[in-house]
Amino acid sequence: MAGTFTRTRCISSPPIRLAIVVLAIICTIGCTHDRPLKIHLNRRVATPPQAAVLLFVDGLGQAQLDQHLAAGNCPNIDKYLIRRGTRIKYAFSTLPSITYANTATLLTGLAPGHHGIVGNRWFDRYRLVYEDYAYIKTYRNADTELTVPTIYDLLAEQFTTSIQCAVRRGVSHSIDNWATSGINWFFGWYTNVDKLIAMRFELISDIANRVGRWPGFVHAYFPALDETGHRYGLDCPRYAAAVRNVDTQIGRICDGLQRAGLLDRTYLVLVSDHGFITTGTRRWLDPTAWLEGWHYLRVHEGLYLHGRYYDRAAYFAGIDAVVARDGCRKAAIHLRGPNGWWEPADPELLDRLVEPLPPNATDQDHPIWRLEGLALAAYTPQPNVVRIVNRHGVATIRRTWQGRTAVYGYRPEHGAPLGYMDDPAIAAFVGAGPHTSRQWLAATATARIPDFVGQIVELFDSPRAGDLVLFAQPGWDFSARDLAGHGSIFAEEMRVVMVFAGPGIPAGKCLDYARTTDIMPTLVELLGAGGRLKDIGRLDGNSLAGQLLVGPTAEAQP
Repeated sequence: MAGTFTRTRCISSPPIRLAIVVLAIICTIGCTHDRPLKIHLNRRVATPPQAAVLLFVDGLGQAQLDQHLAAGNCPNIDKYLIRRGTRIKYAFSTLPSITYANTATLLTGLAPGHHGIVGNRWFDRYRLVYEDYAYIKTYRNADTELTVPTIYDLLAEQFTTSIQCAVRRGVSHSIDNWATSGINWFFGWYTNVDKLIAMRFELISDIANRVGRWPGFVHAYFPALDETGHRYGLDCPRYAAAVRNVDTQIGRICDGLQRAGLLDRTYLVLVSDHGFITTGTRRWLDPTAWLEGWHYLRVHEGLYLHGRYYDRAAYFAGIDAVVARDGCRKAAIHLRGPNGWWEPADPELLDRLVEPLPPNATDQDHPIWRLEGLALAAYTPQPNVVRIVNRHGVATIRRTWQGRTAVYGYRPEHGAPLGYMDDPAIAAFVGAGPHTSRQWLAATATARIPDFVGQIVELFDSPRAGDLVLFAQPGWDFSARDLAGHGSIFAEEMRVVMVFAGPGIPAGKCLDYARTTDIMPTLVELLGAGGRLKDIGRLDGNSLAGQLLVGPTAEAQP
C-alpha cells in the first residue's frame, strides 16, 4: 500500500478549497508534459567513479511487469534495464508482502521481524502504541522507529539522496515532495506524483552544483502504481496508464543521466515490494467482529499514539485484544497476557481461539481457521516454533541451529495446510529436512505459497508481529475498499521485480533467486563499501555482487 498520502480530511471551507485548487494547478505545472530532464553539472562537481540509483516502484509485481512488457507498455524499462542488465528470475518480497516492511528491508538488509517495521500497521505491546503509517502526520514515524543501520549509514562519507521515501535515516539530503505530492494525492492525480519523482533529478543536479558533489546513491520511490491498483484494480485502463507513466518517468531519468554523461557509471536497480491479487469489496474478513461476536473479547483497532504511558496503560488495561489489518490481505491479533500486556498471551485464550484443530472441530466451535476467506493462521506457542492451521490441516515449523546456521524443519501433523506434500519434489525436500531459509526459497520458488517456511518463523522474532497472524485467500482481503490487494502469502503478491544494470553487469544474464533483503548488501558492495557489511552485526540479505559481475551465462533474457 502506498505509504505517503493515503488519507486526507474533507475540507469544507470554500476559500480553503479554492486555495487548494490554485495550489494544485501550480503544483502540476511542469508535470503535465514529459519533457526531457535538464541535468547539468558544472565543472566543479565531483562525480563518483560509480554511483547507484534505486528505482523502487511500489506495487509492480513480476506478473504485472511481464504482462505490460508483452503489451509494449514498458519500452524504457526494457531498453535501459532488462536489455542492458541482469534480472532475478525468482525474486521475492520479505514476509509480509507490505510496503513499509519491505521499504525498511530494502535499506537495511534485514527481515521485518529483525528491523521491527513489520507492516504499515502494527501494535507494540510493551510501549502500548498502535502505529498506522497511512496518515500524513504519521507516515514518517517509520524513520524514527527504525534503529538498525541503513545503507545511508554504511555510505556515510558519500553524498546520498532520497526522493519521497519515508525511511531515510542517515541520508545526506531528503526530498520529501510533501506539499506538491500531497496536493496531487488529495485530488487523486497519482501519476503526477510519479512525474514529480523524475523531475526531482533536476533538483538533485542543482543541489550537486551547490555542494560540489553528485550523489553516490539516489533512492527514488514511485507510489502511484500501488494506489491505482488498490483503488481501481489491475485490469482497468487507469492501471495500464499508471504502468506506462512510471515507465516514462524511468525513461526520463535514464535519458537525463545519459545526456549528463552519468549513465555508464551508474548502477540502476529496479525493484518492487509486492505484487497484487484481485480482491473485491464484498469478500472481506472481519477478525474484530469474530473476536467480539464469538469470543466476547474487548477489541481495539486503529491508530493510538497519543497520551503518556500510564494513560495508555490505563486504556489498554480494559482491552483484551488488538487487531492490526495490514496491506489489505494480512492481519495480526495481539492478546493481553494474564496480568497485563507486558506478559505473553494467555495460552488458554490462544488455545480457545485456535482449537479445536481440524479434523476434531464440531459445528459448535468457532476457531479462527473457520473464518471464511482465511488462507492460513500462524502462531508461535514457544520460541522458534510456529504452528500453522487452516481448513486443510495443521503443521509445525521448527527452527534449530547447525553450528551458527539456522535451519527450518516442516512437519505436517494433519492434512496439507501449505499444499507442499502434493508436489513430489517438495515432499521429498520436506522429508530430507531441516534446511536453511535459502534452501527453502529455492525449493518452493515455483509453489503456490513460495518462500514461506523460513520467513514466517523470522517474522515472529518481533513481538510486534502479533500472537496470531492471519493471511487471506485469493479473492479476499481484510478491507471493504480495495479492488486489488497484497500482504498475504501467495506467489502473485510475493514475487517481485528485481533487475540490475550498470558497469560490469552483463546484459542478458539471469540469476535464479533473491529476496528484497539482498538489495542493500548488493548495492553497498557494488559501491565499494562491502567491507563494512561485516561490522553491522546481523544481516539477513546476501550480496549478489559476485554473481552479477561475472560473465554472461547461456540463459538469455526472454
